[in-house]
Amino acid sequence: MAELNIGVKVESLAGDIREAIRLAPRIGADGIEINSVGGVLSADSLSKSARRELVGFIAKNSLRTCALRGDLGVEYADPSQTGFVVDRMRRIVDTSVDLGVSTVTTGIGAIPSEESLRQRATIIEALREIGNYALNYGCLLAVEAGNEEPCVLRTLADELGNGGVKVGFNPGLLMVSGFDPLLGVRNLGQYIIYSYASDAIVEGKDIQHVDPGEGQVDFESILAAMYEAGYHGFHTICCEGGIDVVSRTARCIQFLRQFHL
Repeated sequence: MAELNIGVKVESLAGDIREAIRLAPRIGADGIEINSVGGVLSADSLSKSARRELVGFIAKNSLRTCALRGDLGVEYADPSQTGFVVDRMRRIVDTSVDLGVSTVTTGIGAIPSEESLRQRATIIEALREIGNYALNYGCLLAVEAGNEEPCVLRTLADELGNGGVKVGFNPGLLMVSGFDPLLGVRNLGQYIIYSYASDAIVEGKDIQHVDPGEGQVDFESILAAMYEAGYHGFHTICCEGGIDVVSRTARCIQFLRQFHL
């Protein structure tokens, strides 16, 4: 039986990035996710030499970089944003290559219906161009949609037919959006190449994002279904703000360590 690969969002652990990287293995993490938009580790901030030094420092602390996060905060279906999206995501892919990271995550916003021909063509054009670029460099793009039903994202992935564009899975986000995360795994199946360990409590209109293990997400069933679907990658912990993030993240890691696949 194998243990999970558990990642953390490195910027959440400490303001000083080196200290955050040192902390990650001490609290039991196997890998780190790096925010590549804004901040000291962004694609625009890291020189080639800084990237080489960062790779060595991460390895020295017995960690892997599980993904680069590239959330641009725009709608991929907006034609006025296509040039910006493609250019920025290419630069993030370039950074991932330099850091030896094969997964880049991004939020794409709302997915237009099949009746919205222009907007749907726009999002497909942007994703195909970025996906082809990533694939040429040995990388994959893990996309997350807005409050979309998993089958909608599956339909888009099928339509793309692009080996470079896959899916990032976020069970807590699915739950607060009114969807069953377990059905989400079954819908998305082999498209999932990255996963967040996120949780939530939904009681009528009362919705709370909570730390993994404190909500209603059935991690045992979801992790087993993901393993059956062929997913053996990282589960990156989402601790939503607040205080004592390091100790809370450590508790979340211990919670996830109880599951063996």
